[in-house]
Amino acid sequence: MSTARGSTVNDLQGRANAALADHLSRAGEDSLHEAYELGRTALDAGLGVIDIALVLYRAARGSAGSDGDRGPEAGARMESFLLECLAPFEMAHRGTREANTALRRLDEQREQDARRIAADLHDHAGQMLPALGFMIDSLRDKVPAESAGALDRARSVVEQLAERLRRISHELRPIMLDDLGLEPALRFHAEGVTQRTGLAIRVEAPRIGRLGHAIETAVYRAVQEALRNVVRHAGASRAVVELRRSESELTCRIYDDGRGFPPAPDGPPSGTRGFGLEAMRERLAAVRGRVTLGSHPSGGAEITLRIPLEAFHARTLAARG
Repeated sequence: MSTARGSTVNDLQGRANAALADHLSRAGEDSLHEAYELGRTALDAGLGVIDIALVLYRAARGSAGSDGDRGPEAGARMESFLLECLAPFEMAHRGTREANTALRRLDEQREQDARRIAADLHDHAGQMLPALGFMIDSLRDKVPAESAGALDRARSVVEQLAERLRRISHELRPIMLDDLGLEPALRFHAEGVTQRTGLAIRVEAPRIGRLGHAIETAVYRAVQEALRNVVRHAGASRAVVELRRSESELTCRIYDDGRGFPPAPDGPPSGTRGFGLEAMRERLAAVRGRVTLGSHPSGGAEITLRIPLEAFHARTLAARG
């Protein structure tokens, strides 16, 4: 425990001992207010539930040791004091849970909007641009020979625009992900990143199969963010996306040969600023997955996604039944 953290805990311990003793003897509003302030101070200091629970346990044990069994009335007072002290943690937990729920709903809505826009780009623009290309081709026999070069340049621009719109459509919401699954969508995305940036990306995904809409979307978006980070921050020349599926779990590892994550003060890689990892964690949490960071033997960074498949199997069996 750091010196500052230990000092905070020691200060809280002294306050808790005094406030609990006062509440057990008088059961006043002032001692309950102090209990609430204890909890809020601990929360503001970055302490966890286990930290404050240990402080309260020691205070309660000290009180019992000095005064013995106080009976039912003392038990009720003890309970009210403990609940008041933990109230800030409960409110913070509920607030975080409600915020996460709202963010997930917003993310789901964003995916639906992206799917709609991507479909419009794919269906409408994807049909109009080839038609424009055919119109340009039909003009070749109707214009002077010296204008043929201009037509060729116009045809090239149309083709480039069509390709660019296909890429934008795929990045917004890959139609391939819905139609063919995670592996083809990741390969197509990796090819696009390689073409735009020069980063060589290898996708290894033997016999993954279909995994369900929620899992495929969460993993695809997490890999998309991870590769974006590699391009922006890693200074890497190569990256690998490796997927492995067992009966109980899908594992996805993204690693590169770049400079790795910056070290945290206590040693392990931090990677918590500027790497979009919180967004990854939120996406994976929606499918009960988790994200871990590490270093790869190549010397670069490694991000590992793990998603349990029990719920997916249960839904599949229910649908078949």
